[in-house]
Amino acid sequence: MHKDNGYEILLILASMVDLVNSIVQLLGFAKDNIIADNTQKTPATYTGAVIEPLSFSKGKCIHYQAWLSAQEKAYQTSYWYSDSINDQALVTEVDYAMCVNPDAKLNALATKNCWSVWYWEQSAGDLLYKPDNV
Repeated sequence: MHKDNGYEILLILASMVDLVNSIVQLLGFAKDNIIADNTQKTPATYTGAVIEPLSFSKGKCIHYQAWLSAQEKAYQTSYWYSDSINDQALVTEVDYAMCVNPDAKLNALATKNCWSVWYWEQSAGDLLYKPDNV
């Protein structure tokens, strides 16, 4: 929907970038638009340490603001899709919060703030999109 309309798509994950980078690029995300946790490495090994801030909770807001600051274009409108209350800081920062199969706490927050809630189901190989108000 957004990509078809020419919008820039940013993916912020609370996962290790080394695990998700190839997969999300195959899904069509630009490498510069994938934010995930980075790990410290030596030339030969992973150290096991992660680089702060983590891409989790309020850390997602820090990464989002840094990404916005690095862009040549100023964005007028922002949408954020989430399924977890762990994204509360970011969904309250964007213009339009879109809650997809939300956990109970995010669903309650969505109801309180009149945000869109969507339930996506897998049925017979097809992904069905069903907004909560249909």
